[in-house]
Amino acid sequence: EASADVVPPSPSDLARLIGDVRTAVAEADLPAALAVLDDAVARHGGADPDVELVRGRVLRAWGRDVEAVRALQGATSARQIDADGFHALAWAAERRHRLDEAGAWWARALSLDPRDAQAAFGRARSLLRTGRVEEALTALEVAARMHPANGEGALLLAGVHSHLGRLDRSEGVWRRGVATCPDDAGLLRQLAIVLSSMHRDDEALVVLERA
Repeated sequence: EASADVVPPSPSDLARLIGDVRTAVAEADLPAALAVLDDAVARHGGADPDVELVRGRVLRAWGRDVEAVRALQGATSARQIDADGFHALAWAAERRHRLDEAGAWWARALSLDPRDAQAAFGRARSLLRTGRVEEALTALEVAARMHPANGEGALLLAGVHSHLGRLDRSEGVWRRGVATCPDDAGLLRQLAIVLSSMHRDDEALVVLERA
């Protein structure tokens, strides 16, 4: 049980704690990372929001998503967490197939930074997976204009256009990506696939040779 008299860690204690956790995570020793955090909770008389935020990220990396969400939500309720915290909550929700909840966390991250590419495409992905295709398409088009070189975003947007039978628009997505990153073989391959689907095999072959 958390003590009624919680003494938050000092900035230096917190910096040292996070350093120890990062070292343990870098060494792929998640039990050691969690032990450091649990010791900090015991020493300070209860759960501190900063400690819970880091603890939630470690639990998510370990795949213990239910516990991760509990820790991250505890940090969220205590103070305004940063975008990384909302990212962690969104990913944990996605892994539990709670897609509406994931979309809400991605939206919270976007409210902090409208140019957050990971949050923008994460929200669109959540909309797409819950069947809200037109909303997802609008969100993807906005995000793709801001982040034309983002591979995941281009793949999602082109996939939606292809699903709707709009191969010419899918082609446009890949051509914009290639214009931004002309040496990206993956983008060139995707463009070739779309061209071949449109029976433009000579063009597809030229693009594949370039890839």
